[in-house]
Amino acid sequence: MSSSSSDGETARPPDDARWWLEQAVLLRKQQKYLEALDAGEKALECCRAIGRAKGKRAAQALSENGYAYRVLKNFSEAEAALTRALEMTRELYPGDHPAVMEGLDRLALLRKDQGRYDEAEVLSVSALDLCVKKFGEDHEFSGQLKHNLAVIRERGRAGMAMPADISQPVPSNGHGPASASPRSEKKGMFGQIVSRFF
Repeated sequence: MSSSSSDGETARPPDDARWWLEQAVLLRKQQKYLEALDAGEKALECCRAIGRAKGKRAAQALSENGYAYRVLKNFSEAEAALTRALEMTRELYPGDHPAVMEGLDRLALLRKDQGRYDEAEVLSVSALDLCVKKFGEDHEFSGQLKHNLAVIRERGRAGMAMPADISQPVPSNGHGPASASPRSEKKGMFGQIVSRFF
C-alpha cells in the first residue's frame, strides 16, 4: 500500500483519507496551518470519492479545517467548516460522545474570537455539561472545558474581540486547554480520546 520515495519518506496513495487526515492533524500540531488545510481538503476529497462525504473522517477533516481557518482568522470559512462538522458529528454519534464535546468547544472558541461571547458561552456550557455528565467533575476533559469557559467569560466581561494567548494552565489541576490556543496546541487526553473514535 505504501511505497518509499527517493527522499526516504513514506508515500501514500492519493485516495487514502485516513492518511491525509493524520497529516492534517500532524501539520496542525506543528502550527503549519496552510499545509494542514491542504491535507484536510485532500482527506475530504478522498471521503467524497469513496462515497463517505458524511462519514466520521469527513466530519473530523471539516473540524480540522475549521480549526486551521480559525487560527488563520478566516472566520467565515471556519464557521462554515465547524458548523457543518458539528452537525455531521451529532448525526454520527450519541450526544455525549467526545467528538460532540470537541465540536461544541471548537465552535465556542470561534465565537469568542469573533467577539460573540454570549453564543460562545452557551456552546461552552453545553460542552462542559456533557463532559461532566459523562466523565465527572474532576476529569481532565472537564478541567480543560472549564478553563475555556472561564476564558470566554473573562473576554466577554473585558469586551476583547481577539484573544491574547490563552494557553495558561488551569490553576486547579495543572491541565491546560486541549484546543483553546493555537500557539499551545497539544493533543492532550481530550484529543487522544476523540481521535480514537475516528
